Amino acid sequence: TKEMAELLGDDPGISDAEVRARLEHDADDDAEIFLIQIHDTNGRIRFRSDNLGDYILPDLSGVDLHRTITVPGTGLVRISESNGPNWHIQIASRLEPNQRILDEYIKIASLLVLVGALISVGLGWVFSRVTLAPIRAIAETAGRIGGNNLGERIEVPPGRDELVALTRL
Repeated sequence: TKEMAELLGDDPGISDAEVRARLEHDADDDAEIFLIQIHDTNGRIRFRSDNLGDYILPDLSGVDLHRTITVPGTGLVRISESNGPNWHIQIASRLEPNQRILDEYIKIASLLVLVGALISVGLGWVFSRVTLAPIRAIAETAGRIGGNNLGERIEVPPGRDELVALTRL
């Protein structure tokens, strides 16, 4: 908006053709990104970018200078208004590209969370199998010991931890 205000200058009496001549090049360059509308302090529209079609942006003077609106044929846009002593410059940007990027981010993040969860579950399962293998061996051996098989013994693993104490017991 600062650049446009500089292009317009301080003379509110310039013709609409002169306003268009001063702004047209920049407005055309930014047409893919921005919708531009300029009105004077009396509310008279002095310039509208061609990509607005027939739609007139609402005057935000005296209200919130930023608003999200729907522009027919364009979709959701975020409009901001800059008020100077002679000009009210309104610039709106399309929100659809941002929403598309956000949607893609959500898809990718969800996929990464799912893959991370599956890897965590898999690693947890492998870790539990490896960690609990000695306890399963003790349980299997203890299950084989009976009245007719008193010679079976539980192998005591090396070390001095709780597992060794349980095995000796």
